[in-house]
Amino acid sequence: MKKLLPAEWEAEGVKDFWKADEKSDEELDILAQLRNNEHTHGPFDVVPLITELAEVVPGDRLFGTLAGSALSCEQAAAYLEEDHDVTVGTWLSRTAE
Repeated sequence: MKKLLPAEWEAEGVKDFWKADEKSDEELDILAQLRNNEHTHGPFDVVPLITELAEVVPGDRLFGTLAGSALSCEQAAAYLEEDHDVTVGTWLSRTAE
């Protein structure tokens, strides 16, 4: 996640991420708490966020790691693979098993 942070967050660093709201089909507005306890929000591109997550969490551990949120990740992976030709590893084949 560090390499996906908005530039203005990099100097202070993120203490915690709170929530995300859909800004558009390809961007999220992320609410975060910085290390100085300031609450802020900023844009995150969906494609790099999902592909980075796909490299960290194997498909067979997706639901165990992310619980109900994994369904959103699986849907995003399908959207990226089918509509944008972005490969997100083996998520779709493993979650279908």
